[in-house]
Amino acid sequence: MKKFKISSFLLTAFYVFTLISCSAEDGVDGQQGPQGIQGPPGTNGINGTNGTNGQDGNANVVISGWLPADWSFYDTPHKKIMRVVVNQFTQSELRNECLVMVYARQYGTSAVYSIPGPGRWSNVAYNLYFGSNSANADGILIEIKSTENGVDLTDYQYDVARGNYFRYVIIPSNQTNRLPDLSNYEQAKAYFNLVD
Repeated sequence: MKKFKISSFLLTAFYVFTLISCSAEDGVDGQQGPQGIQGPPGTNGINGTNGTNGQDGNANVVISGWLPADWSFYDTPHKKIMRVVVNQFTQSELRNECLVMVYARQYGTSAVYSIPGPGRWSNVAYNLYFGSNSANADGILIEIKSTENGVDLTDYQYDVARGNYFRYVIIPSNQTNRLPDLSNYEQAKAYFNLVD
């Protein structure tokens, strides 16, 4: 009986030792089992609420920086014209399909004036024209002229060294709905996020 107990003990110890010394990494992986049956689809979630419509973008609006006064297109003591070339639109589009706003910044004031108008000076008229279809006169023409017969313009009224600058905003006709009063530069500045 003692021999049987010792033999049983040794046999049990051998099996335990064998089990302990084996690991999962030692064996060969079995074959992949077959794909199981697909479960039923889940329930749909609740639809989200619609967001509010955003403000129309200004992707096609063309805005210049401040352009220095350059009267090389036409220059007399009583009248001066500056030509601004705009490559994004044809002359016909500028005349017929766009809203064009031009602003003037002048000597001695932080105000910005809308053109056409008198600007800072009561004896000066600022006008805006679209050139002819000839190549040397297309674009936007900004005119300054004395409204007093025989009185010349002063350098304060036209000279870039005296702080005379201009900028334009061109808005295609499909973008003109719901615009603020663009003759007011502060409203245009806020609407288009203009930086001085």
